[in-house]
Amino acid sequence: MRWLYLLTIIIPTLLGMFTTLVTLTLIFPPGVILTPPAPAILEIVDLRINRSGRDIIVFITVRNDGDEGLYIQKIYANEIEVVSRSIYLEPRSTEREISFVLPRRIGSEVEIIVFWKSEKSEEIVESRRTVTIPRS
Repeated sequence: MRWLYLLTIIIPTLLGMFTTLVTLTLIFPPGVILTPPAPAILEIVDLRINRSGRDIIVFITVRNDGDEGLYIQKIYANEIEVVSRSIYLEPRSTEREISFVLPRRIGSEVEIIVFWKSEKSEEIVESRRTVTIPRS
């Protein structure tokens, strides 16, 4: 009697649940359901300053940790535009270095502002970092 119960009810139920689970996993992979795409995020990883004669050169290392690309629109140093070209950063990109020369009379402390926007959005966001220029 137990064997009949096991063969007619328990085993078909377990096989049906397993088949349903496999089918749903193939149609909707668990990673797609559980994790929505991360928005584009510009991270200023490093900010270095070098001197070359009388020029001050700034090296900014940036990274995009989001699941969508982003465009760097402009870069300002103490409210003076120093980079005006559009620079594209791919999703989940490796670090990228951007360099530019500062204007001559910039001061000893520089606030770098990076204006960027997501690939899918028109909203412009800013990232800021302040650095002190070492005396030569």
